[in-house]
Amino acid sequence: MTRPVWIAAILLVLAASCYGSDTVRIAEIGVKGYYSQDRPTRVEIILLHRSAEPIAVDLRIRAHSFPVPRVERIDTFSQHLQLGSDEQRLISVPVLLQASQGASVEVDELDGLGQVLSHDAMFLEAPSNLI
Repeated sequence: MTRPVWIAAILLVLAASCYGSDTVRIAEIGVKGYYSQDRPTRVEIILLHRSAEPIAVDLRIRAHSFPVPRVERIDTFSQHLQLGSDEQRLISVPVLLQASQGASVEVDELDGLGQVLSHDAMFLEAPSNLI
């Protein structure tokens, strides 16, 4: 086969494998970016399951903060979900956040074996006590 045919074949295989993959995205932290460190803050997450088969997944949310320079604190929150075929869902999870230089929130979608299906992360801005 010629080089363009090989490239086309590889692209078709990659496109087919990407179609069936799940997607997880952090839609919003707090209310339009405002949150408080005194109480749990909602983290809104969009889940998109593109497979024709339903699946049970675990959603793992990690809040990273640095209360003291060079010391990282990671708070982990989990939620078990059942996703139907070709389902898109918006969920809201209450999470305790501690803002600091370099603080962030990570979300992982895990299958039954603990393998990461999808991942997203967002850095935290300085908190506001307006909410």
